[in-house]
Amino acid sequence: MHLRYVEGLSPSEAMAKVGLGKSQFFREQARALDLIAQTLWRTTTDHGLSAATPSLPKEGGEALADRRHLAQIEAERLCTGAVWQPVAVGAALANVRPLLAALAQIKRVEFVFAPAHEFTVLHGDPSLLRQVFLNLVSYALDIEDARVLCISTFADARGQGIRVDVQRKGQQNRDHAAFSHRLGIGLDMCHRLMEAMGGRVDIQPTEADTWRASLVWRSGQPAHLLVVDDNESFHHLCRRYLTGYAWHVSGATSMQAALQELATRKPEVILLDIMMPNEDGWQLLATLKGNVNTQAIPVIVCSVLNEPELAKMLGASTYLTKPVTQQALLDALACDYPDYTSREPARSGLRPESE
Repeated sequence: MHLRYVEGLSPSEAMAKVGLGKSQFFREQARALDLIAQTLWRTTTDHGLSAATPSLPKEGGEALADRRHLAQIEAERLCTGAVWQPVAVGAALANVRPLLAALAQIKRVEFVFAPAHEFTVLHGDPSLLRQVFLNLVSYALDIEDARVLCISTFADARGQGIRVDVQRKGQQNRDHAAFSHRLGIGLDMCHRLMEAMGGRVDIQPTEADTWRASLVWRSGQPAHLLVVDDNESFHHLCRRYLTGYAWHVSGATSMQAALQELATRKPEVILLDIMMPNEDGWQLLATLKGNVNTQAIPVIVCSVLNEPELAKMLGASTYLTKPVTQQALLDALACDYPDYTSREPARSGLRPESE
């Protein structure tokens, strides 16, 4: 640390002076930063500083780059030794449950274990999944004044995965930025390892009494887009735009045809042209949003008119102006289904054999 931040040497110069390899150097630097952060934290809290007072120095760009670089190196090292195989998530959670219960007991937190959905990560490693999960739970319990820790699983059209919910004892009073320097390496590792297993980490904006994070993998089935437009060539254009993506496209040329299809199956997203002959697309939008069976389906309004404010006021998720480009359609779909707009095959962590 003296070489890096007092003498001002670059990482490569410091490595050469102390005779360490890149991986070991960044590991030792991370440990030193962790010890400094813990010392500063204890010092400031012992002096009774308020929660609003930053307890750690702001993370500089150089330190952040070092942290991310360390996470990348460690993730690559772990992945090199991984045994890639299908991993049953239920069994993996059952194996780690005793550790979670012990951790909750140490933290004096109520522990709720409620996995309701079984699924398999096709391209995974049991040890890596365990590492990701424990890192995420530890991070959550460190940054939150927890009352209840709940572990569950979920599956919906957006994907499937593991959910970590932390209910707070009271109103949030911790400065999360103050913890990022000390705890961020573990979270960065979670992101890197989840990418290697074909998934992602979602940390949702905090609510009044709950912090939530999810480990998410794409479900195996393609999402369904219903295109409501009197011009069938536009249906074909959307199919061509989404070739190679995890979307199935069906078409309806009238409001009646759209309502008939919606009565038999629900799409993930509706793409609606409001300018159809002898039809009021605005009325169809209002009907969809007024029906409890369809109001939750995102509707992308598409038209030659430029009425985004009116569309959103009536409940549309977004607005596209014709002519529609492929990228504009992908961006609109990604607002609700980000995992379905990459050209990777529809899978749960499946990687090509060449990898």
